[in-house]
Amino acid sequence: LSQSEGMPGHIWKSKSASYSKNLEMDMALPRSLHALGAGLQVGFWLPVKYEDQVYAVIELLGVNPVGQPALPILDRFGTTLGRCR
Repeated sequence: LSQSEGMPGHIWKSKSASYSKNLEMDMALPRSLHALGAGLQVGFWLPVKYEDQVYAVIELLGVNPVGQPALPILDRFGTTLGRCR
């Protein structure tokens, strides 16, 4: 994917984590049809960043909703990974 494509592109631009509790409703995702076909229902996206620079976006897809409260933890995780460069 390019830095402007799909949810990872959005995360790259916004520099903050995001969560979708229903991939079926978010059909803008480039691989959403494949994810749904595999039985995946929810997604988390988090930027791997150092200082204010994003170096990568991690996409986590699954079947069990975790919820919005996990976003700050995942965002800090991405920042921690960025420091390990």
